Formats: sequence, structure tokens, C-alpha cells
Amino acid sequence: MTRKATKTHEKQIAMEVKNNPKKFWNYVQSKTKARTKVSDLYTGQDQPVTSIDKEKAEVLANFFTSVFTKETEENMPQIDRITDETIDNIMINPNIVFKTLEKLKTSKSPDPDNLHSRVLKELSSAICLPLSIIFNTSIHNGTVPKEWRKASVTAIFKKGDRKSASNYRPISLTCICCKVLETIVRETIIKYMHTNKLFSKKQFGLIQGRSTVLQLIQVIDHWMKILDARGCIDVLYCDFMKAFDKVPHHRLVLKMSMYGFTGKITSWIKAFLLNRKQRVTINGHVMLEGGEQRYSTRIRYRTNPICPVHK
Repeated sequence: MTRKATKTHEKQIAMEVKNNPKKFWNYVQSKTKARTKVSDLYTGQDQPVTSIDKEKAEVLANFFTSVFTKETEENMPQIDRITDETIDNIMINPNIVFKTLEKLKTSKSPDPDNLHSRVLKELSSAICLPLSIIFNTSIHNGTVPKEWRKASVTAIFKKGDRKSASNYRPISLTCICCKVLETIVRETIIKYMHTNKLFSKKQFGLIQGRSTVLQLIQVIDHWMKILDARGCIDVLYCDFMKAFDKVPHHRLVLKMSMYGFTGKITSWIKAFLLNRKQRVTINGHVMLEGGEQRYSTRIRYRTNPICPVHK
């Protein structure tokens, strides 16, 4: 019976490959990609190695926290507003919550409370009203519940030395209800920025219709024009290491005020960013919770809808 069900499932995936290639490739990767656990890790400068899961969790938690740029409000520069437009509040109606719940992907893992997105999606019509009340209260008071500011972090190996914590990427699971609110806040911010033409025309990526592929096409077209005119081209590529991790939160909030964000929406974003906690899971059973730590916003596509706005 199991073999028959598997065969039926695979046949269905094959039939849908034209309309849903992502589902096909996800299945292929699940069958071909080796699942590797966190190996032994260096614990310090002398590079002694630990194989104890609890100690490895502590090493990773300390590293993920260390890359964050800490900055006090006293060091903030003086900046001028670049627009006369302002946005100070967001009113969330049940219909917006319903539509956002309906878009939840049921293939994702449950959140730290073991609440699955499928439950929220199936109950979307029943819970959209109470959730809208909770969301509006959160925005109005400029507060974010403590449980919404916690993340369960799993380390995924990138490349290089497997014993170095710096070669692991943090993948965070956060509260799904909070991510629904984040999505609504993000869409409001994006709409405001687009309406008032506040995005730089030179920015590509993280904005709909402004992909990095489009950037490459424009750059190559520009280079070809220079070469056709018998000109020379010098190109310098720069990359910021752990750029999303190192965004100082106080400076980010200050920069948002430059674009006209004030009042309750600024207070909410500040509350969302500050005083976060994370717990690192090693090999599926050992967890270590850290106080007043920020989980990595580097994992924007997987867990944090609002994080792309940070750039």
C-alpha cells in the first residue's frame, strides 16, 4: 500500500511539472540531497573541538549573535527628511487578514509553538476577525508579544570548514501569526514607498519587478554601448559580508524616519526588532535559549516577510 501511494504521488508530481516545476524540483532535492548534521565545532581561538550537542548549540548561538552590530541611540547621526509625505499608522481589516492567511504555504514547517500554517489557512474565515483585532492592538500600542519575538534556529552548513561556526547559516522558525502581521506591514510600507517614488532607481532585488536578472541585462546593455563606442570598462564588485545581520536596528529606525515613517508604525517596528530571543536546535533535540538576542534577519526568504524592507 505504501509503495502504491508513493508511486501515485510521484506520478501526480510528474503530471504537474509543467505548471508547478518548483514542486518537482523540491521532491528531487529531497531524494538526492544528503542531509548532514552539524559536525564537531571549534569552541575558541585555540580551536579545541567539541562533539557535545549542548556545547555546539552554545558555540553557534554565540556566533549568530556576535555578527549583529550593536549600537546605542546616542551615536545616531543627524539626518534630514527627504519627503514631505508621512505614514504613522496602519489600520488592518479582517478582509486583509483573510487574504493573507489564504496565501500561507502549507508545505512550511510548524512554528515554535507547533502551530501549522495549514490550521490557520483552513480556519482563515473564522479567525480573520479576532486576528485583525489583535494586530490592530499591537500596532496601536506599538508592542509585539514576547512569544512573537522568539525564534527557533537550525544551523545549515554552507561551505568551507564544517568545524567552523562561521560556515553555518541560521534558519529560523518564528510565530506564523506574527509573520502574517509582518506581511501586512511590509505590503503597506512597499505601497507607500512606491506611491511616493522613494525607492532608488538603481536598486535591484527585493522589489517586485526589479530582479537581479533585470539588473544584469541593463548593465550588459550599458557595457555593450561603451564597447561599441570603442570605450574601456573597469568593473569593481563589492559584497557586504552578512549584510542583513549587521544592520543596526536603531540606525534603521532612524533612517525610516527620513522617509516619513513616524508614530505608531515606527514604534511597532522598533518593538519588533529589539529584545528578541533565539534558541538553537542541534541535531533535533538540544536547544539553548539566549536572552536579548536578535535572530538572523539574513534568512529573509524563509522566515521574515518584513526583512527585505530593511535594505
